[in-house]
Formats: sequence, structure tokens, C-alpha cells
Amino acid sequence: SQPTYIGDINSGDNLPQQETLTATDACGNATVTSSIDPYEVSSCGDYEITYRWTATDECGNISQVTRSFNVYFDSDNLSQYCPEDLTIVLGEEGFVQLDGASLWGFENECNYEFFSADDLYFDCTDVGTHPISFSVMSNNQVLTVCNFNITIDGSNCQSSNGPDYCESNGDSNGWGWQWIQSISLNTYTSWTGSDNGYGDYTGEIIDVAFPSAATIELDPTHDWSNYKWAVWIDYNQDGVFTDDEKAFSANGKSTLNGTIDIPATALAGTTRMRVSMKRGSAPQPCSIYDTGEVEDYTINFVGTSNFGGPPPNSNGPQSNNQMQQSQPYIETYPNPALDYIMVDMSMFANQMGTINIHNSWGMQVWTSGTMELTNTAYQVDISSLDLPAGIYNVSVIHGKSSASSTIYVNNE
Repeated sequence: SQPTYIGDINSGDNLPQQETLTATDACGNATVTSSIDPYEVSSCGDYEITYRWTATDECGNISQVTRSFNVYFDSDNLSQYCPEDLTIVLGEEGFVQLDGASLWGFENECNYEFFSADDLYFDCTDVGTHPISFSVMSNNQVLTVCNFNITIDGSNCQSSNGPDYCESNGDSNGWGWQWIQSISLNTYTSWTGSDNGYGDYTGEIIDVAFPSAATIELDPTHDWSNYKWAVWIDYNQDGVFTDDEKAFSANGKSTLNGTIDIPATALAGTTRMRVSMKRGSAPQPCSIYDTGEVEDYTINFVGTSNFGGPPPNSNGPQSNNQMQQSQPYIETYPNPALDYIMVDMSMFANQMGTINIHNSWGMQVWTSGTMELTNTAYQVDISSLDLPAGIYNVSVIHGKSSASSTIYVNNE
């Protein structure tokens, strides 16, 4: 028998089933085997597939028949090669640079171009989950758009890039199961539950403006005892919790609320915060005890500010050079700002960094994410942020170096 006609298909379609054929000749019945000729799949163009049938009779004679069909390129099926959600654990170098070609799930034999408005450089300040979108393009035409999430695991950041801190832990399973239930710092909240005496949350990076008054809330799991709490922040990043770095302490059986005054002398960049809860005597930063719990976090100080000072002259632009600041400043204009802010990045030109904007409460209201800083001014569109009128801190951060300025936003 002869195979029937096989119609062409589109990429992404299932291959048609190969028929079962029979054959006879003067030597009697023949054995028919089916096969598919080798072919290469193209993710960007058409290709041909050939089905082959081989008949071998009892006399050793061989006869073959083939049917070929085309697989036509269909850009609608390119989405099957888009990346799935992935997690990246930062190594000792503390950063990773990705690109669309490396994330693309197929050999890029057609030289597709990949365009992403999202920054694909991640370091220890980018711990968390980031929605990513990039377009797959050819000849200036968008063939498909990939949307997925990248989660940055910064569990190695502190150990590889920061100082070694003394050990401290309690025993949350002793004396009535007493542990830290949750902590909050400004808008950040961590619900942790029992960590068997010690919880390492240094992969959690909490942005805090300085100087500022940061609100803190501490919550134990039970209200059975009068717990002693203490919070240390390594303001000078030397790896030691000194007495003057005890940022908060209090006693109580239930949830405690307070304020941490972040000093202007703190160093910009990431550092360690230690939270200790203990039954009995007050905890020490490097002690081992048989009740309560210790948790470590990473604080990212995001530059200096003049929060609380008088607003700039609202009658016209004012140079931030005229403002008194104890740390390096940057130029931001126009001042007052209405729809946009121009930020001078030249101090850190040709380096990777971030631009952040914080309100007078120390809350971050906008960030550029990690980007390449240039000699040109960067325009921040604030028209869609719905910012209340007031003073804002604009900072440019590169590693542990930063410069900042204050600007008045007038949205009226």
C-alpha cells in the first residue's frame, strides 16, 4: 500500500501519526519498517520533515517510499521558549548580570534581538522577587513577549561581602516555647515564628533613610513572661555591636512599639541589625542563653537627608549647592519640582548604582533599581506617583558610597 498525503503544519503543532503500511511481491509478504529522516528543528524558520517506509521481502529485495511535509514558522508558538520563574543564588562575587539571550529557552540560531526595559543586573541590594518582561524581536518586529519572575537569593551576601559578627542565640523551645513572632521596621514586617533560638534573615534587606526616626514593633509569641528586648545596629559597619549601637531596648509581655533614631553618622550601605528577646535578665549582643530568641537582619542605609528643614524657596529654582549637608551632595532640579526631577549622576559615572527617593518619614517612594550611572542627568518622572507636597530626599548609591540632596515637590 502507499502512504496518504501529509499536509503541512505549523511549528508547535503535534506531528502527524506515521501510517502502518503493508507490502507483497513475487517473493511473498514483505516486512515494512517506518522511520523519520533526521531533521533539525528551527525556532525561527521553516523546516521539512520526511517520513520513510522501507519494505524488505523474503528474497532480500528492498524498496522505499517517502512522504515529506513542511513545518512552517509560527511566531505565536515562540512563547513556549520563554523562561519560567527562576531563583538565582548570588555567589561570592555578590552580583549577576543576565541578558535575554542567556535566559531564552532555545538556541538562538536566528539571531533574535532581546529588549527588556527591566534591569537584568542584580546584586545584594536586590534580594527578593522581581517581575521581568522582555520582547523577542526580529527585523524590528516584536515576535513575542516573555513575562516571568526572577527571585534573588542573597543568603550568601552578608558572609561573603560583610564582616563576621559574634554568635548569639537563645533556646526558643525551652521555658515554655518563647520566641520572636514578628518584627516590623517602618513598612517592613517579618513574620518568622520559632527558629530554635536563632534566625538568620540577613538575606532580607531593609531600606532605611538616615538620619531619620524609624518606627519599630516587636511581638513575642506568648504573653506569659516579662520579656527583655534589645536591638543593635552596626552603624559604622565594623562588625562589632558597641554600647552606643544599642538602638532600642524595652520590657514587656506583649507587643512593644517604639522609635529608633538613626544618626547622621551612620555609614551608607548595608549593615547588620540584631534583634534579641530574652526572659529574665537583659540580653547582650554576643550572649548565649537558654530562653528566648535572636534574629539578624540586613539594613541598607540609603544616604543622608535634611528631613524636617524648611522647604526651598518656592518662588523659583534654588541650587542644592547652597544647602548645608555633612555628606556629599548631588544636583537635583528644578526646585520646586512638579512633574519630573533631574538627577545629576556624574559623581558615580560609568558605575552601577541606584537612585532612590524617600519621603520625610524615611519611606521609599521610588527607586530606579540597579542601573549604569552616567555623566548625564537622569530624568525621574514623578507625575504618576501622586506625591504630596513636601520635602523629599533624593540619593544616588554606588556600593557603600552615596550622595544625596533634598528637593521640594509642589504638586499643586
